[in-house]
Amino acid sequence: TNKKSSVAIAARGKLIKLFNARILENGCKGALENLGKANKGNFEKIEEAITNFKETIEKTEHRSTVVNTIDPFNDFKEFKNNHLLIQKNPKLASGVMTGLEPIDEAMGGLRKSELGLISANTGVGKSIILLDMAAHAWKVEGDVAYITIEMPYKQVRDRLYCRLSRIEYNDFRRYKLDKSQMETLSKIVNKAKEHDHKFHIIDMPESCRVQDIKAEIEQIVRKRDLKAVFIDYLNIIRAE
Repeated sequence: TNKKSSVAIAARGKLIKLFNARILENGCKGALENLGKANKGNFEKIEEAITNFKETIEKTEHRSTVVNTIDPFNDFKEFKNNHLLIQKNPKLASGVMTGLEPIDEAMGGLRKSELGLISANTGVGKSIILLDMAAHAWKVEGDVAYITIEMPYKQVRDRLYCRLSRIEYNDFRRYKLDKSQMETLSKIVNKAKEHDHKFHIIDMPESCRVQDIKAEIEQIVRKRDLKAVFIDYLNIIRAE
């Protein structure tokens, strides 16, 4: 069911892009025609061309947004059935667990479509906590994507190895893993390869935009069922 859902979401995304492209094409044709007339001396057409461009972009932005209008009183039967179902199966209401008990108890895990933000001063452990949460979610929940924007991929990889093996991170950083530690790490990595869940590390440039990140995530969602996405970190994404 999850696989079919992922395929449907991907197909829907493609259709939206094609539809938006057609709107853009038609709008641009009209605007260029008006600009052509303006070049022949009909300067009133310039303002009309600008208006056409604005309307075209507004239509494209609106069409890419899903809007649902629901009557909450007609919807009561669905609410009741869902409520009773979750009473019998509490796990259906739980989100993706972070492994941090106070947070999981307070929030019930990370819920679908929710955005959680970790905010703190530089160097106090935001990245470490985020990676720890991602590793826990990967082990017990399913596929996760870890977006690294500032920290290089290899550093994230080493920190993940460190977290899974409990070997001192300085031994990774200073290239001081001994034979015994390397054997332990090799066993852990080989075992992780056989895991049904996948840990996807996506290394993005600091100049990336939200749309760029979404595009990379969509590539994974077409083939896998992602449970959670972790981004390190948001405040260096381009504003637009």
